[in-house]
Amino acid sequence: MIKRILVRNLKPGMFTVDSGLLENEHPELYNGEGLILDLDEIQEIYANGYREVFVDANQGTYFFEHPDERDKILRLYKMLKQKVELRAAFEAKQVTYEEAKAAEDVYTASFDTVMTLYEDFSKGSSVDTKSSKVYVNDVIDSVTNNAHAFISLVKLRQYDDYSYSHSLNVAALAVSFGKYLNFDEEYLQILGMAGLYHDIGKVRVPHTVLNKPGRLTDKEFEIMKRHSEYGHDMLVKVNDIHSYVLRAAYEHHEHYGGKGYPRALSRSEINKTALVISLADVYDALTSERVYKKAMAQYKALCIMFDMRQTNFHPLLIEKFIKFLGIYPVGTLVRLRIGLRGVVIKQNPAFLLNPLLKILADNKGRLAHPYYLDLADQEYLEKPDYEIIDSMDPGTYKLELEDFFDKVEG
Repeated sequence: MIKRILVRNLKPGMFTVDSGLLENEHPELYNGEGLILDLDEIQEIYANGYREVFVDANQGTYFFEHPDERDKILRLYKMLKQKVELRAAFEAKQVTYEEAKAAEDVYTASFDTVMTLYEDFSKGSSVDTKSSKVYVNDVIDSVTNNAHAFISLVKLRQYDDYSYSHSLNVAALAVSFGKYLNFDEEYLQILGMAGLYHDIGKVRVPHTVLNKPGRLTDKEFEIMKRHSEYGHDMLVKVNDIHSYVLRAAYEHHEHYGGKGYPRALSRSEINKTALVISLADVYDALTSERVYKKAMAQYKALCIMFDMRQTNFHPLLIEKFIKFLGIYPVGTLVRLRIGLRGVVIKQNPAFLLNPLLKILADNKGRLAHPYYLDLADQEYLEKPDYEIIDSMDPGTYKLELEDFFDKVEG
């Protein structure tokens, strides 16, 4: 598990993690990844102006030599254990192949629609929101059947053009999360539209800035930040856009603890739609492949976001978001300490660290006959060898839907 600590509390043997967060927004956060070897390395990090760093308690030697400190970190995540049963619609329902395939059909059919939408905004053409509403309504229908089918598909399918897929993903995540929070259908439509349109202002940001690898200059970052204002100004001119959608475009980079942009709003001033879109936006950005960075493992992204509660995210919302997705979301490819590799098939709401897996490979390679392993069974619950120690890129095994979900027979 991952924990944010002060650089002055770093110790040799700790393993630091690249958070994937933008350096311009977090200038005091050290993002070098690897094993800390000695005190000189720590002093150099501090001398370069870094004051915070994320460390992984599952890697390096320090936390295994100091198990009490490791247990403190693990307890932070165990406190996310559900205190009440989830509603039946979200009670760890296993995803079937048919449900995943239906979700994929909705997603792929909408890709061209969103691409056209962005092009119309870019050209200053008149924009028809009807096609957007069709996609949002299809997502709501799919989420009603099985929310985890849709959100796992979002991470399984990676498209080359991040701008378009990101908007689709954020809309799907926001609607799915909204359904989990028991919002009514009218508000789910608002969330879906807000997800589709939240980054529309980026069509006015130069590609050299938008896709620049590495740290932006101060001038470039000021240009990048303007996309929130651009988006709001563009959407005001479109008929039939709800005011919450406008505010989500304008406020999705505002932080719960203040210090966000464009206005550094306080927590009570930020629209609730923007708070939800912010979660979906950051989660998808961290877990997506970009021209300048690799995708982060989903569980690492959630750990980092959990540690940003109070500062960036509403603390209650981020806890509910993690409970909704699970520490290891459906579709995550994980590795156990014993060496087995498997994909998360179903959540165990009472044991978010111990999902149901479909075991696909061992230390010798891919298995001819995959099998299921429920880490919440008493037989495995307290065995260190069956602890999840890492998540992996699904591309490692070139996974397809059939690997994740069983087809329904008959």
